[in-house]
Amino acid sequence: MTKISSLSRRHWRRPRSIDTTRTSSVLLIRAFLAALGLYTLAALFIGYFGINAYTGNRGILAKQDLDQRIADLKSELEAAKAERARWERRVALLKADRLDPDMLDERARQLLDYADPRDVTVLISHRDWPASGRKRAPLIGR
Repeated sequence: MTKISSLSRRHWRRPRSIDTTRTSSVLLIRAFLAALGLYTLAALFIGYFGINAYTGNRGILAKQDLDQRIADLKSELEAAKAERARWERRVALLKADRLDPDMLDERARQLLDYADPRDVTVLISHRDWPASGRKRAPLIGR
């Protein structure tokens, strides 16, 4: 055993003198970079979740879009209710128990293309028709 221990002592080197100022500055830089990395990582996580809270599927912008759509649909619903009420009034006038003669007369003329002899009827020739592409000629003086 003495031989092994003597060999190991012979090859054993004495440690060099360590520069304490150099190692302490390396340790400080390493600690600073580690802290900086952690803060950067935390800022990235916070930024990611902040952006998703603003622009995500359930974020602030999505809520504003949904509120706008709700307002549009409410106005459309009010218009549909008004139209329905108008049609219900017209249908009520055509019911047998409350038949309005004016409404019946108007509807019959419209469906049958009849006119009352007391009605004023204006006939327009095809050449005076505005859909022909030409301007209408004045009716006065013909």
